[in-house]
Amino acid sequence: MIRVDYRLLRDKILQTLKASGKHRILVILVGPPGSGKSTIAERLRDDLNSKHQVLPERPTNAGEPESKISTLPSRNCHYVTDEIVDNLPTSSSVRECSGQNYRNSAGMNGCYKDVDADNNVVISNKSRNLSTIKILASPVSGGKFSQVVPMDGFHLPLDVLPSELLPTRGSPETFDVRLLVKLIELLIETCKTTTADFVPNISVPSFDHAVKDPVPDSILLSQQTRVIIIEGLYLQCKFGEWSKINQLIEKNKLKNGLRILSWQVGIDPIEARQRVARRHLKNGLVSTIQEGLDKYDFNDRINRDFITLHQVPTDLIIDNSDREIGK
Repeated sequence: MIRVDYRLLRDKILQTLKASGKHRILVILVGPPGSGKSTIAERLRDDLNSKHQVLPERPTNAGEPESKISTLPSRNCHYVTDEIVDNLPTSSSVRECSGQNYRNSAGMNGCYKDVDADNNVVISNKSRNLSTIKILASPVSGGKFSQVVPMDGFHLPLDVLPSELLPTRGSPETFDVRLLVKLIELLIETCKTTTADFVPNISVPSFDHAVKDPVPDSILLSQQTRVIIIEGLYLQCKFGEWSKINQLIEKNKLKNGLRILSWQVGIDPIEARQRVARRHLKNGLVSTIQEGLDKYDFNDRINRDFITLHQVPTDLIIDNSDREIGK
């Protein structure tokens, strides 16, 4: 276990990227409610982007002048993710997902795809209108060296969330986990190549606490993005569909030698309770701190206990408490 040290964590990421010899690496950042994982992820992203405003040189193909390497994929480019996308059924071949048939749609065999008016491939599941993965057909300029993907962007939108699950929103069953698993599967494929030439530009949703719903197409994972930090509560839990994330990571570490970092943020439970209560008040979910504490006890504490019960070991534990954990 180490204390939060952004310089140390940033250097670990860069050293791992360099040692991998690949174009991209993933960092999986998990922790219970109130641990500060979102803050840590965003700070690391900003530090990495500040350090690498101009992207470092990447390996070139043997005999190919660096000046001729494209930084923008063409519309007809074949991507490293094509096989996964090609194996997805089209929306016309599966049942439409809606709030009324949510329970039936849960039995679907994963996600499906559409092609929109701009020729982008749109991958969706239960939350079709808001939480989607979009593989962009047209080139994009720029792109950040590092980007954060919050698990919160894969909340089931309010219009498809069953009313009985509304009080416990944020629990494992209130996320579009199959879509999140599909995104991680796609991103792992992009970590197997040494160049960006056949890596697609992908847009994914974020989460707006003001409207309490995902915001589609709000995060760009460009071809040039080399470090992707995925943060959330259940990303390393062995339970139901969530288990597939850890299975994908371990399989590719073993079979393909990929270097995927998995880090856990630890927090003193009393401190976490206070942090979450203040956050609930700030986001307008409660009217007083006491109501925030009660909401934590009703929902967030249960989620914390779930994580404690089902989480698998990670590569590193980061202590983000103001005081020593357990003291």
